Amino acid sequence: GVKKVALQVNGETFTGVGVLADGTFQYYAKDKVLSKTDVVKVLAYNASGDLIKTVTVKLTDSAALQGTVTPNKFELGTDLRVAGTYTGGVKKVALQVNGETFTGVGVLADGTFTYYAKDKVLSKTDVVKVIAYNANNQVVDTKTVTVTDSSSNVESKVTPATFKIGDARVTGTQAGAVKKVGLEINGTVHAYVPVVDATTFQYYAKNLILSDTDEVYVIGYDSANQQVAKSKVTVTK
Repeated sequence: GVKKVALQVNGETFTGVGVLADGTFQYYAKDKVLSKTDVVKVLAYNASGDLIKTVTVKLTDSAALQGTVTPNKFELGTDLRVAGTYTGGVKKVALQVNGETFTGVGVLADGTFTYYAKDKVLSKTDVVKVIAYNANNQVVDTKTVTVTDSSSNVESKVTPATFKIGDARVTGTQAGAVKKVGLEINGTVHAYVPVVDATTFQYYAKNLILSDTDEVYVIGYDSANQQVAKSKVTVTK
């Protein structure tokens, strides 16, 4: 009869344990069987230590290891985080932008999740996905996030304040799809910088604008770095 059983997972055989007096056995396997695709067998031995039978174990996924995520749409320039809901055994979520996967964060107990994304999702054309993991760090679901930019429905413009020679910065306001601003001085276009917030911008120019005869323009760019607005700066002494 069977006196001892061992567990074999993907070809690796673990130490045998004795069977119980009533002919049953149990073998701790939580740390050994980690995937539904694992090949798991029970090996039965007699009192002499001879292998007398091998039985394959049928694996099924526990509901606790399955789950889904449903992300909300992400509004550029407004939302700070990708948010959404989850079901089942989702324990953490990661954000993937244009193929780059960022570190996972834990989900909330109320069935929701959030992931800070303002510095990661920068364009309406970005391909953004939420990846859900279970307690075994296995991917259980992946969903694409809809990225929207309602500012594109508003006329894009930049309105610079008057710049006085000696001022540190060109400042002003913007509207529409403007997400970055650059300066053009006497025909030379300087690198763009992000706007300060949803309505204002500033650009350090003390070392760039040196005369009240300089021809200065503020150029507004959208999230895809396309020029969407341009306005002349009044320069005074």
